Amino acid sequence: MHRFPGKSILRVILVVLPVLASSSARADWITQGQFSAKAGIDSIERFIVIHDIDTNKLFGYNVLTPGDLNGDQISDVFIMRWAGMTIIPNPFFLFNGGRPPDSIPDKVYYAFKPGMRQIGDVNDDGYPDFGLTIYETLDFGLYFGGPLLHDTADFVIPKMWSRITKAVDLNADGELEMPLSKSVNGGPVKIYHIGPSRDTIPEYVIDDTSRSFGNNLATGDFNGDGYPDLAVAAYLNRDTCFVKFYWGGPSFDTIPDYEIKNPSHVYGDILFSMDDFNGDGYDDLYISGQGNRPAGIHLGGPHMNNEPDIIVNQWLYGGYIPPTAADLAGDINHDGYPDLIMGYTNDVQFVYFIRIFLGGPDADSIPDVYLENLQIPGDQSYFGETVAGVGDFNGDGIDDFAVSSRNTLRNCGNCWQGEVNFFAGWNSQGTDVKEFENRAVPVEYYLGQNYPNPFNHETIIEFGLVRRAEVQLEIYNVLGMKINTLVNKELRVGSYKAVWDGRDENGREVSTGIYFYRLNIGEFSEVKKMILLK
Repeated sequence: MHRFPGKSILRVILVVLPVLASSSARADWITQGQFSAKAGIDSIERFIVIHDIDTNKLFGYNVLTPGDLNGDQISDVFIMRWAGMTIIPNPFFLFNGGRPPDSIPDKVYYAFKPGMRQIGDVNDDGYPDFGLTIYETLDFGLYFGGPLLHDTADFVIPKMWSRITKAVDLNADGELEMPLSKSVNGGPVKIYHIGPSRDTIPEYVIDDTSRSFGNNLATGDFNGDGYPDLAVAAYLNRDTCFVKFYWGGPSFDTIPDYEIKNPSHVYGDILFSMDDFNGDGYDDLYISGQGNRPAGIHLGGPHMNNEPDIIVNQWLYGGYIPPTAADLAGDINHDGYPDLIMGYTNDVQFVYFIRIFLGGPDADSIPDVYLENLQIPGDQSYFGETVAGVGDFNGDGIDDFAVSSRNTLRNCGNCWQGEVNFFAGWNSQGTDVKEFENRAVPVEYYLGQNYPNPFNHETIIEFGLVRRAEVQLEIYNVLGMKINTLVNKELRVGSYKAVWDGRDENGREVSTGIYFYRLNIGEFSEVKKMILLK
């Protein structure tokens, strides 16, 4: 999750303690009648709510996924509880994903301030790794993923109070580099070998006289040459802001190759790679600031615009309202393109909301999903203060997203019991129906037995038409409840096959058991049985 960084200098201590906190979960459906969507979404499932027993702290101040740390094919999630500038450590709770996930943390890391990132598989063992800034010593700690996480860092780079971004091979030498920077007072940006030959001496040092140089970092192939690049946010003063680019490749050096200059209030306070948001072959960049200026997505290419190409912040009361938080949501509608989620908690009418922009060639400045606090069960004060893409946290094969709120406790004075709402992604692609070529025209309507049967991943269902007609092919469970519609359209004469991947109409995997599929073509109707085994 990316949010506006705090202005205070805090120290962070890292320890690992037994899990003492408890939390609870519940599930709700938010239907199309309760939220706005232009993308044909009928409902959004809130599949779990995780909160904390401590009523005086902001649980959910930071939420992020390190990826699938333990190798169970389901994403895991860190949630931070923020206690402010006190001597009391602030914990990062690790929740392992599951089918479904539960609300009991599996591990706790204690720290004073957010400073954690998923950085990729730097030791090449098949598990993603994460980095954590250890503020008491101003060290950067690298933690290797795996079935058993270590309590202490596996590798430490000393004396670097850090902004952290994903490790990439900047100089095309076959090993990953990790850019790190200070988060206050400006530069330098130091780049370390973090692959198998990792060391604590920086390979490159990028110095700059700009105020707060290195305030934020991002990596991605922004110019589309096949090599990952580095983007660094900086500002000379609060209204003269830059994002400087260092193109990756064999000739990588510390001289900026390109820059975006934007006369916006602290432009670059939120900065992260959007991957290839619009599918044009270039990685894109999200940038926003704190002032009354446009913010949004700068599309990648050899020459990026000073103003965002896709403006995504809110126009309200005669000006742009910047988001409180924004994050790469992952592919939450399962269409192959990354999506963007943004949170707004600065509405003077006390309406707090999120907006989701779906990626793809037709991506634009109109939000595809709008969801506000008044539409969510429970007290959702400051809904959207933190937003995060969390990967596939519920194990259904589709990326999910999280939104935090403060959940005001009115019976305890000025108390805040933060909670994190987890929403399931959805499948917008439907079922792939293909016509068999070079087959004789059927002499009668037919519905074939699915194959394989039993199946554990996907199965093929064949059927045929003797004339053009409206066709419905539906899946039912043993209770007679329809769980998915594979085909609902007019087809011409011919033989067809449809693939069912064992998911319901919202893209969630269904459980092991007996299922029935029914073909309706006019007055013709036939039902067959199949077995799903996992």
